[in-house]
Amino acid sequence: MVSAWHQLFDAKLYRKTPSISIAKATARSKTGLSPLLQTNSCKTIFNRKQTMKSTNARSITTILSEQDLAEAMTRLQASREEWEMEQERKQIEAGFDAGVKWGVKKARYPELRNLQELRESLENEVDDGFDQYFDECDDCCYQVSELVGSAIVEGYEAKVDRKEACDFWKSIGSEGSPSGPWLKGFVLGATELLETVED
Repeated sequence: MVSAWHQLFDAKLYRKTPSISIAKATARSKTGLSPLLQTNSCKTIFNRKQTMKSTNARSITTILSEQDLAEAMTRLQASREEWEMEQERKQIEAGFDAGVKWGVKKARYPELRNLQELRESLENEVDDGFDQYFDECDDCCYQVSELVGSAIVEGYEAKVDRKEACDFWKSIGSEGSPSGPWLKGFVLGATELLETVED
């Protein structure tokens, strides 16, 4: 902070305001603004607050009736669900393509067999067991990417190895942890490739 005395004797300030007083310089040094600017700033802030108050007086309920609001919520909820399904479909397709390419170019037969055994086990467990396996779970001990990656390297019945799983996804060029839908597509693509080759 520049002191009042420095401001008072500053050459540029002195030339512009030769009659500046110590009181004015002190006021400027504390706030960074001259008394005139302080007054104008307060007026501006007050006007902004008044504008905000008048703006906030209008709300959704003053514009829409309850019926209009309910219809909007229903329509947007349906639109959101449609959008989420489309995003999931795209993720599954991208994962499927990646699984096929990995199977063709990099996968070893034991790795493909491990995925095939994982898929068969999930499909035989319970109804929709395969689909549910790829649902993300915040309370689960492992991420789906860790489960699938470890199953590929070590087998689905082996103890989950986070490092092995992470190294595997990095080795195929996957950044971070793949999403559940992407992993589902990956397993489907790789296992269908194996079935095609073995037939």
